[in-house]
Amino acid sequence: MVLQYESRRREIPGASPAAMTGGRLPDLAQHLPSGVRSMTRLEDILRVSSVRGILPEGLATVLDVKWLGTVAIEVTYKDSAGRLGNELIYRDREPTLEVVTEGRPWSFDGDGAQFRLVSEAHRIRLAYLFDPLLAVHTSLVDPLPHQITGFTK
Repeated sequence: MVLQYESRRREIPGASPAAMTGGRLPDLAQHLPSGVRSMTRLEDILRVSSVRGILPEGLATVLDVKWLGTVAIEVTYKDSAGRLGNELIYRDREPTLEVVTEGRPWSFDGDGAQFRLVSEAHRIRLAYLFDPLLAVHTSLVDPLPHQITGFTK
């Protein structure tokens, strides 16, 4: 496989390594232990991907990628305010880059039991707003009427 990759590299100078292998690079992130983030490679930065690390703050949406040999890319991007920018990114900046997968703003694929637990905790936390006598109703003490009126005032 390595010899085949090297021969393709000589045949197509200046192309990206992803293009040299027909766009089929192995995904090694699936073999990492949980909690370990794989490093973003320059080959992972594609059009219409959101990348953290190009700008000092926020995400940059990549509009175009142009390879300059095999060690650098020229990225045209748009920031969150809509301003366009252009930057050369070399391989030494790979550890600071992260391709962010954007999910749907309203996805319902979360854990239902966890959601129910959290919503019940919020209901209990806010119950005093709907029932001012919540402490009296949930206690084991049976208060007398004058104690209830003294409690609410």
